[in-house]
Amino acid sequence: MLALLSVPWAAVGSVNSAVMPHIGSQRATRLSTPAPWGHQDEAGFAIAAPVPTDTPTNTPLPTDIPTSTTAPTDIPTSTTAPTDTPTPTPNTTTLIAVKLAGLKRVRRRLRQRPSSIEPVSYSVTIPKLEPGGLLEAAHVVQRTLAPAVDRDWSVPATGLEWSCRTTLDHMVSAPLFHATNLALRSTQVQRGVRSGDPSATIADLVRVLEYPAAILAQVAEAAAPETRGAHPAGMADAHGFVALSCDELLVHTYDIASALGLAYEPPLELAELVLRRLFPWAPAAAPIWPALLWATGRGELPGHGPGSPDWLAHCAPLAEWDGHTIPRRPRA
Repeated sequence: MLALLSVPWAAVGSVNSAVMPHIGSQRATRLSTPAPWGHQDEAGFAIAAPVPTDTPTNTPLPTDIPTSTTAPTDIPTSTTAPTDTPTPTPNTTTLIAVKLAGLKRVRRRLRQRPSSIEPVSYSVTIPKLEPGGLLEAAHVVQRTLAPAVDRDWSVPATGLEWSCRTTLDHMVSAPLFHATNLALRSTQVQRGVRSGDPSATIADLVRVLEYPAAILAQVAEAAAPETRGAHPAGMADAHGFVALSCDELLVHTYDIASALGLAYEPPLELAELVLRRLFPWAPAAAPIWPALLWATGRGELPGHGPGSPDWLAHCAPLAEWDGHTIPRRPRA
């Protein structure tokens, strides 16, 4: 009977030890010391009160049971329990259930802590734009432009000196340019391995948009957190390059779509990740998509005037931004 009662106590100990790495060594010391009955321990676990001891202890034995029985000679006569055996405790199962419920509450609190966030010097936390977001951006562009491959792509893209076709060709080259400098860990800007393909059809360019996006996504995924590469806007890390390519795809699709009369607005969550990662000075309360267009020099933002085409993205880690300076293109 004593051996059976000792099993739940071992279970309690194993549960406590499993959660200790998440709580810290100081909390582990407190949890491993049992709290008095009828109280709470410091992790907030309720400890069951002892079973009342008002049960009569003087119950007469039935008269039909012999009162004198000779014990077998091969059984020890000493009835003293071993000192290292835990004393049976009432409501052991209840205590384990209460402990487990408390541990579940701790695990829930740990899971609610923010993850994959990047600290910013102006007291805002920004989720990182993961490499998979670049493929999502490429697919958004393909869905938007594919129905218009038979239009006249020689017309100027909105707000640019390039034609819609030249702009699309640039969108294919940009992620390869970013991947080249990230893979080389360049300290000076290196030209990409592609600078346009005049022989490609519009349908071909739309179809292959996801190829360079996938290449950059793979390079960024494999890059160490400290890896940098040169860009005209600064020394970008992997997440900075991913955001730069997403920005190229999203805003240049706007330039083409508005020139060709296509309806277009990117997913707001993706646009916000690009906006907060590259343009941390953008007003936090402004509508996301208009704010990204404004930050890239496309139109006005109510209450903030027109954006400037001379503004540069902040492609280095956000922790390196000083909290107020807007980087600008150098004057010729």
